[in-house]
Amino acid sequence: MIVKSKTVVIATRNKNKMKEMLAILSGSCPVRNKSRHRRGCRHALRAGRISNGVKLNFKMLTDFEGIPEIREDGKTLKANALKKAGMVSRVTGCWALADDTGLEVEYLNGRPGVFSARYAGPGCSYEDNCRKLLKQLANADIGSRKAVFKCVIALVSPAGRAVAVQGILQGKITLKPAGQNGFGYDPVFMPDGFKKTLAQMSLKQKNSISHRADALRKIAPYLLSSVKTLKENET
Repeated sequence: MIVKSKTVVIATRNKNKMKEMLAILSGSCPVRNKSRHRRGCRHALRAGRISNGVKLNFKMLTDFEGIPEIREDGKTLKANALKKAGMVSRVTGCWALADDTGLEVEYLNGRPGVFSARYAGPGCSYEDNCRKLLKQLANADIGSRKAVFKCVIALVSPAGRAVAVQGILQGKITLKPAGQNGFGYDPVFMPDGFKKTLAQMSLKQKNSISHRADALRKIAPYLLSSVKTLKENET
């Protein structure tokens, strides 16, 4: 299968994450989503965008066959993000964008950290992870529940060129879950300056402050610059 150079593969099978990332990127660059999960969806340019006339076609892992599961065995979020993006780029021949996110809780000396996605064990659910986290914080009062979300996003070209950036969001862990939106630890994470969890926020509000949004906005200039260079080389 021949894939145009303007295609960027987001290294995820998670439709919620894909939706969130596309919503954020639509505020940074012109986006045309070619994923069959949201076929034909166009995102309008918004204030604060980086505009250089580049059109990007985004796909996710489920749009391809034969992409193996990627073992996230790195010791850091950056290592995992670079590994995922690199493998996806090699397999698809496209630019690849990958993230790894960790929740660091002060009371737990930075745990779960790089193990956040599988904190409750292999095959665990989001609810399992939140339940384990709250159990470990059972003796921590509200003043001892400071936490920070960190998201590292890596961009890798078919030639192997790579860049990685980090976004953060400060907050605290609540005493119990609240909210039905979002995913992961969103129901138990309350950002500083707010009186509701990420799961109680609309997608628009969450994307205006989140760690993933912070990282995506930082990676957007690299993404547009890289794809524009390829576009110019084709002409």
